[in-house]
Amino acid sequence: MLSRMGGRLVAFYADDLTELLVEDFLHETVVELQRIEKIAEKQYESSEVQNLAENIMGALADYSAQEHLVDTRWSNRVVQREI
Repeated sequence: MLSRMGGRLVAFYADDLTELLVEDFLHETVVELQRIEKIAEKQYESSEVQNLAENIMGALADYSAQEHLVDTRWSNRVVQREI
């Protein structure tokens, strides 16, 4: 009699149990996906900052080279005589 009653209760609440299990699984999946997304976002930001720093350093090196070229050109006595 108890097993029959237990079977009826399981059958009666099967949909509710399934729904609760699916909701729990989906909740855990969403939390994990959000955590993975935050990690990926931090890695992307880090790589973008690194690329930006490299570009700035390259621009500064180019500017320094141009400045040196202009300084060398205008401090050259032959060029000053031609002016």
